[in-house]
Amino acid sequence: MIEDMKSDLEKLSLNYFNNFMNKDLLNLRKIFDDKVELIDWNIQSIGIEKVLLEFEAIFSMFDIINVEINKIYISSNTAICDIIIFLDDTKLKVVDIISYKKDKIILINAYKQ
Repeated sequence: MIEDMKSDLEKLSLNYFNNFMNKDLLNLRKIFDDKVELIDWNIQSIGIEKVLLEFEAIFSMFDIINVEINKIYISSNTAICDIIIFLDDTKLKVVDIISYKKDKIILINAYKQ
């Protein structure tokens, strides 16, 4: 049972990163809770519309967005993701802590290393 939940959260996290790389706001909307929060080193947004606007702004600033996943750790309803984000020629080492409520993302807390 726990292994099933772990793999489900891993799959949900991979889906999130794929949608992020593809700049797919429609599918991001589908996986976000209405009260989703986005917090990083520059942004703090609450609510699906505000969070999607932040993603839209990020997507418009960069032609190429890629994510390299080093490791995803699962704990309860949270995925801790050790990743590298490539934004055009910029490389960022990041830890995303993604919290879920059922199959929806309720919090993305990103820390730049």
